[in-house]
Amino acid sequence: TVGKSGVKIRCSSSSAVMRALSSLLQIIIPDVSEPSSSRSGIPGFVVAGLEIIDEPRYKWRGLMLDPCRHFIPMEVIKRVVNACAVVRMNTIHLHLSDDQGFRFESSKFPALTGRNASDNKFYTRDELKRLVSYAKDRGIRIVPE
Repeated sequence: TVGKSGVKIRCSSSSAVMRALSSLLQIIIPDVSEPSSSRSGIPGFVVAGLEIIDEPRYKWRGLMLDPCRHFIPMEVIKRVVNACAVVRMNTIHLHLSDDQGFRFESSKFPALTGRNASDNKFYTRDELKRLVSYAKDRGIRIVPE
């Protein structure tokens, strides 16, 4: 709710708060009625008075990445995570193994790592743990396959 006293966000979880803030950022407009020089050069912003009552239509809002067939560098996957957070998606299905390759480090079956992949690239266990944590901080769930 946006009113004269400010903005009030009520949500059931921290990831819902992040999505609400993302919505708020999309409706903020610059305040052109007051020159920025009158406030030490800091621009002002305006949000029209409104109330948004929203909830996701679908529990699973996301996309699938297929680094198994074509390896995707971790930096690119993190950019996709950021983009998903901006548009309020909540899931990334990460396709990591099939007959084309085995893209994650396995302590139980180390011979599978990079198997059948022409480039022999794979993600370490530590990289995948950091990715899951990175995505969780942005309200995104990683579903490995």
